Amino acid sequence: MGKRDEGMAFQRGSIWRSAVLAAAMAVGACAEVRRIPSPYVSCGIAPPGAFEAVDWDAARRVRVSIRHGEFKPSLIRLYQGRPYVMQIENRDRASRRFQSSDFFAALFIHSVVTEGYGRSSVTCPAGLWVPPGGVTEVRFIAARDGRYEYADTFFPFNIGTIPEGIVHIEQAPVLAALMSP
Repeated sequence: MGKRDEGMAFQRGSIWRSAVLAAAMAVGACAEVRRIPSPYVSCGIAPPGAFEAVDWDAARRVRVSIRHGEFKPSLIRLYQGRPYVMQIENRDRASRRFQSSDFFAALFIHSVVTEGYGRSSVTCPAGLWVPPGGVTEVRFIAARDGRYEYADTFFPFNIGTIPEGIVHIEQAPVLAALMSP
């Protein structure tokens, strides 16, 4: 095999690897619609009865809007042990992801509903898919305090990506009983 043949073999190998990578990405893009559970993080299980006493109509609403690929607000503050209803509205013409496997692992998720697609049974997603012009809603109790970055990517970790924003889950203040949710 001459040098020219070796170069052709390398190019064919590169093309083959690129095709396999593209196919894997396409399968991953299809899987995200179904909200496959995250195999990359360990999620806590909500204690029995954790959601029974929650009045979801009275829970604090967190609204996230996406326009021209920009997420607003870019800083979200939550308190540990409190229930929330997060609504992510995609005002763009392309699908978007709210990707943060560590953040979702720090929650007890009650439900995930995507407008037009229904309710998901997954309680530990790596991220949330939001269709163009659609809304995805997640109801949860913030279980663990910490700082979590999120990005618009389908990769399970935000390695090498610039975060779109940050979620801070703080320990509830001492006077939490006097504060509204």
